[in-house]
Amino acid sequence: MLGKAFAKEAGLPYIYASGSEIFDPQYLNQVYQKAKAFAPGIVFLDEIDMKGIVEGVVTTMPTDQLVMELEAISSAPDEFIFTVATAQDKTAVSPEIIAPGRIDLFVEVPEFDMEARRFFIEKILEKPHDGKINMDKVVRYISGMSGYDLERIGKEASLYAIRKNMDCITEDLLIEHINNIKYGHKLDTKRIRNFEEEIRRTACHEAAHAVLSYSLLPHIKIEQVTIAPRYETLGFVSYSAEEFANNATKEEIFNNICVMLAGRTAQIRKFGANGIDSGASNDLEQATYLAYIAIASLGMDDVVGYVHADILRQNVSKQMFYRQIEEQLSKWIKDASEKTEVLVEKYWEKIEKLAEILVRQEIVDGAELEKIMKE
Repeated sequence: MLGKAFAKEAGLPYIYASGSEIFDPQYLNQVYQKAKAFAPGIVFLDEIDMKGIVEGVVTTMPTDQLVMELEAISSAPDEFIFTVATAQDKTAVSPEIIAPGRIDLFVEVPEFDMEARRFFIEKILEKPHDGKINMDKVVRYISGMSGYDLERIGKEASLYAIRKNMDCITEDLLIEHINNIKYGHKLDTKRIRNFEEEIRRTACHEAAHAVLSYSLLPHIKIEQVTIAPRYETLGFVSYSAEEFANNATKEEIFNNICVMLAGRTAQIRKFGANGIDSGASNDLEQATYLAYIAIASLGMDDVVGYVHADILRQNVSKQMFYRQIEEQLSKWIKDASEKTEVLVEKYWEKIEKLAEILVRQEIVDGAELEKIMKE
């Protein structure tokens, strides 16, 4: 989108190249030869930090070929070729490509803020809709999405409405397509074994995550709690991406671990030993990782101390702090588990109520969750 905007603003034609195309030196040469034929113009190379597999070998784009093309560009105004490139990780781009005189002007493109996201939703609402769409709510749901994804929302919602003979777009339709793009399409419930039982387990699990998150991390706003089964998960709690702090305290990290452990803890509280299932694997992975980082990298443990033990273990000896980290990691998880059990018991009525609502309506918005918690 930025490439198109740049070309439109400059009033110049452009050639777009991406994906496997940019791994082929011959193709790159053809792109620049074609660009020179209608110069001045723009060559737009998308994701030049990307890795690909060519003839079974992991490779990057041909640096030498691109450097040769950049060096061969004429400095005459009527023959000049602008090269615009994107990268997710600037450090993964060869220094030869971004050397002075080649590609040497850098623009960081952050995630869209609320005002920018509102612009996209306003464009979508130029299409026929039922007049009941809460723009602020939809804007919250699209945090963290790219411009390409935001364009897809309106197109896919419109196509769905046409296929279903709907007169217009609705809020529920928009949110469903936002979730499809962010988290994957819904699964056919017929493919889920013991679906009714699984949905009750998932509702209890996700309700516990949401209630403890609301209580322990109130500054991180919850977008939605859902038990709609999708490609990689039977349910989830989603958060507004712009609410996450860049700098987390020890207490916040510990509380986050408690939130991760809340799902399994609540399932055991409700279903006993049958509440222990594989659905908590990702939660346990994240909880363990957070505890490890706090201890080994952030100097947040009283026993290990103010050292970056992880860097020493990587570069000096894997045995350094091994026993201390192992012992303290177990202690952090044990302490967090005990605190989580106390909190799940404290908020059990809220957890059960939210779980019941989820079973009935599949999704609970952040605003509705807030009402439940304040009752």
